[in-house]
Amino acid sequence: MEEFKNILKYLENLADAQLESPNVIIEPYESIVDAAIKKIKQKEPLYFKGIRTIKIVPSSDYGHVKSGPNEDPAVVFINANRLKQELSQIPEDEMVNLVASVIAHEVGHVRSFDPEKGFVGGESPAEAEEQRILNIIRN
Repeated sequence: MEEFKNILKYLENLADAQLESPNVIIEPYESIVDAAIKKIKQKEPLYFKGIRTIKIVPSSDYGHVKSGPNEDPAVVFINANRLKQELSQIPEDEMVNLVASVIAHEVGHVRSFDPEKGFVGGESPAEAEEQRILNIIRN
C-alpha cells in the first residue's frame, strides 16, 4: 500500500511539473494548431506555462475548457476540423493567426480559473487575451 501511495505522489508531482513547463502537448497532433503554438511562442516563449494539453476534439464551438469533478481546467479543447473548414479560403498565415487567437481565447479562460469559483469573469478575460495575442503576433 505504501508503494502505491508513493507512485500516486510521484504522478501528482509529475503533473505539476507539466504545468511549470512552457511546452504544451497536442493530442492528437494537428499541424495548424502546432503552427499557431509556434507563432505564439516566437513572441512569448513561456506563454503556455500553466497549460497541460491542447486536445483536438469535435465540438459545436471553436474551442472550450472544462472544470468540475474529474475535469482538468489546464486542458484546452480545440475543434481544429471546424476551424480548418471555415478558414480554408483565407491565406495560410492569417489562418494560423486566427487559430492562435482561438487558442489564446481558451488560455484566457484557463488563466481566469479559481479553484473556488471556477472560470471567473465570463468571456471578458478570454476576449482580452485573444485580442492581446492577435495584436502581438500580427506585429
